[in-house]
Amino acid sequence: MNLTRTSPSLNDVRRLLYAGFNQDYGCFAVGLDNGFRIFNCDPLIEQARKETDDGGIALVEMLYRTNYLALVGGGQNPRYPPTKVIIYD
Repeated sequence: MNLTRTSPSLNDVRRLLYAGFNQDYGCFAVGLDNGFRIFNCDPLIEQARKETDDGGIALVEMLYRTNYLALVGGGQNPRYPPTKVIIYD
């Protein structure tokens, strides 16, 4: 069994830009400097993931448990303009 501990490189570390719950607190979304992720709360399971090297998402809002998301770019390299809301399905 290999129990060696390795440290992630700076390229592997992702910055958290946003975390928030949907309206019924059944899911939460996180915006990262390389995309976003959607999680179910009970049980805690990752439901969706969108990662890209094109930039970060500073705000992710869900409409209840639908696939509709409101996204705003942010971070060092925003994926979308920080002054626009993108509706993502």
